[in-house]
Amino acid sequence: MLLISADVLFWIHIVLLVAAVPSVYLLMDESFDGTAVRRFARAWVIVAAAAWLNFGSFHGGRFSHAWEAYHHFLGARYFSELGYDGIYVASHQAQKEMKPFLHQAIYVRDLRSNQVGPVYLMRDHIQDVKSRFTPERWRSFSQDNIYFVDSVSTEYLRKMRLDHGNNASPAWMFLARALAAWLPASDAALAYVGALDLVLLAILFGFIWSTFGWRFGSVAAILFGLGYPWSFFWIGGAFLRLDWFVALGMAVCMIRRENWHWAGAFLGASICLRLFPLVFIGPIALVAIRHIVQKQDLSWARQFGRGLGWALVIGFVAGSLAGRGPGAWLEWLQNITLHGSSWLTNNVGV
Repeated sequence: MLLISADVLFWIHIVLLVAAVPSVYLLMDESFDGTAVRRFARAWVIVAAAAWLNFGSFHGGRFSHAWEAYHHFLGARYFSELGYDGIYVASHQAQKEMKPFLHQAIYVRDLRSNQVGPVYLMRDHIQDVKSRFTPERWRSFSQDNIYFVDSVSTEYLRKMRLDHGNNASPAWMFLARALAAWLPASDAALAYVGALDLVLLAILFGFIWSTFGWRFGSVAAILFGLGYPWSFFWIGGAFLRLDWFVALGMAVCMIRRENWHWAGAFLGASICLRLFPLVFIGPIALVAIRHIVQKQDLSWARQFGRGLGWALVIGFVAGSLAGRGPGAWLEWLQNITLHGSSWLTNNVGV
């Protein structure tokens, strides 16, 4: 496997993106057509896909994203007990019990306040979180936790416990638990969950290609593959971190196909998974208002609304069955409100 440093990969992305600009203009010019242009587009798509995967370097040679998986894999499998406030103190305590002589940092982030503090001041919180587990579940969590302890360096683990927890919605937790509940943490398990986003992306770009044509599909794939801010470094190889993006993209494809019911359903799914796609209702609402003013047919809006409504209802019910009851939604809203008001390296809150 060819390992390329992060700095070199950054500049490769920049060079390729600059080089792709004239190619994108060429591909969008319908006066250029024929087999040669299609082959040219296909070649750029292959290069973009390889670039997004860091040309096989992934994360320093490892496909799965340990940082992301630690939060989302453990967070989903043990959502009933960890909730949104327990992962760091539970992880610290489980490591202390299983490997008492292994050095670990004395500071973690207290997810109740998003403030970093010494673990010894969180003794009551540690006992509260541990009491949520049955003995069998605690043993299972401890084994999964030790996999991550053994898989990364002490410094990397220290930094992971200073992050801001798992902020996915209860609906996402329901889906993730269904996929990971039977999987103890292992290299194979993380490779499996890390590959799910690749499958979803392949489905999305296949729909974009078939819906908008090979020109637009090629350009979309090139821009996605070469855009560094959303490159594999950030959430590639993680556990369902692009599901909302795929659902939103599918909604756009369904709008183009005038399949309004499924357009609403996919947008609703995206909202249930990450909330902020809610803003995409705005443009659709404006079009509906215009049609009302102009007294045009609104059957499309009614179909869209039904699909959206059913998706939101199903998402709410699913989230309520994720392990913490309907109250999980209130916990999540409180958590992302706190998250959004916290200082972050990457501001991903609402």
